Amino acid sequence: CMVDRLVSLVQTGTATVSQLVAITFTKKSAAELARRFRERLERAVTDPSLPPPERERLTKALAQIDAAVIGTVHAFCGRLLRERPIEAGLDPALEMLDPGGEELLRERAWRQFGELVAQDATLAAHRQALEAAGVELRDLRSAFATFVAQGDVRQWPHEAVAPPDVGPLLSRACEEIAVELDRATVPWQQRGSDALMDKLEGILRAYRHRHDDTSVSLMQVAEAFEGACPKLTQSLWLPDGKRDQQKANKERLEEWWDGLVTAFAEPLRQWRAYRYHHVIPLLEAARDHYEQLRLAEGRLSFQDLLCRAAALLRDRPDIRCDFADRHRFLLVDEFQDTDPIQAELLLLLTAADPKATDWRTTTIKPGSLFVVGDPKQSIYRFRRADIGTFEFVRDRIEASGGKRVSLTTNFRTTAELVEWVNDMFPRPFAAHADQSEDAAYGPGFTASHVGRADATGGV
Repeated sequence: CMVDRLVSLVQTGTATVSQLVAITFTKKSAAELARRFRERLERAVTDPSLPPPERERLTKALAQIDAAVIGTVHAFCGRLLRERPIEAGLDPALEMLDPGGEELLRERAWRQFGELVAQDATLAAHRQALEAAGVELRDLRSAFATFVAQGDVRQWPHEAVAPPDVGPLLSRACEEIAVELDRATVPWQQRGSDALMDKLEGILRAYRHRHDDTSVSLMQVAEAFEGACPKLTQSLWLPDGKRDQQKANKERLEEWWDGLVTAFAEPLRQWRAYRYHHVIPLLEAARDHYEQLRLAEGRLSFQDLLCRAAALLRDRPDIRCDFADRHRFLLVDEFQDTDPIQAELLLLLTAADPKATDWRTTTIKPGSLFVVGDPKQSIYRFRRADIGTFEFVRDRIEASGGKRVSLTTNFRTTAELVEWVNDMFPRPFAAHADQSEDAAYGPGFTASHVGRADATGGV
């Protein structure tokens, strides 16, 4: 599909190879795409039925094939930044950090940040509030690594919230726990064989032996009131009852526990929001220090490539026009794995309005953006790849006059298996037949067409 599109653009005279940008997910797939593109051009140019103008274009493209940009999105961004380093605020001799080097530099930045906090009154106040809430600065180390990986997110909402007064609720809950444990006339030999009993005894013990009545001490106990009711043995809670009485008592205990979980849900949410309010300013400051350190040393992370390139296109329309004039046709494979910052870069570079700064509202120049993706294969959410981004860009393309083409021909599977799947799979999806493919549970089933010429071998 991607190779066909590349060859067609050149063969029809729509584009020259120097105007083509083909983006894939990995270096390996980029090398494979470049190889297949070259092979297709070599085959096409030998077609005896080819009109002379088309043969001339293909021959020229083959001679200049290295002018095509085929690589990962990070490689493409690096190319843009190396062309305009000064305008991007970078050292012309910029150096890329490999994963190991990035980890070492990040750790150094975190250690330095610990010293800087003491020199800033606002940050020191946040640190003191966190320590009073049971969180040390060193506890944020792993959160810092996650935070900097989302470098394009510049503002994290963190509304100030007062710590909850959980004392009265916790006192009443522990009184109820004591009553329930007294009701359970279980011999000491059998203690420990019931998960609910263990849970309640642990809560009561933690409450009675708490260090003090500060918020952190009380909330440490309150955090036990989460999750489903632990398993319990009916006969241990009502030894002398009949089976139906024991079952009713079990249901009562489970309902009672669920009530406690509900009662503590809001205080726990409020407690976490209180700590979150003090965590975010520290992480933002640490992120900024790390960025300054990388900039001072002329070194970039892979995330920097995306963020810096997108910022350059967004803030300098003149530079964007220059890039867009040279890179007129962007083709992106595995688009279901694209994150928002990559989508911003692509939509800005293909925007019809050279002055547009908001990628979410741009109109795409006709024919300038071609993406291939399968929403069923969107698996990189941990890297901020979001199927919502895929769907948003797809909709922007259609709103700009583009077309959606469904690829339903199966070239890998034998006819017998394709027919069996087409016959069997619609039924499990029938319950959602009236839903769109954008429903929360994912795309529905689409029948395939046989594309293999052979009927044997493989699956």
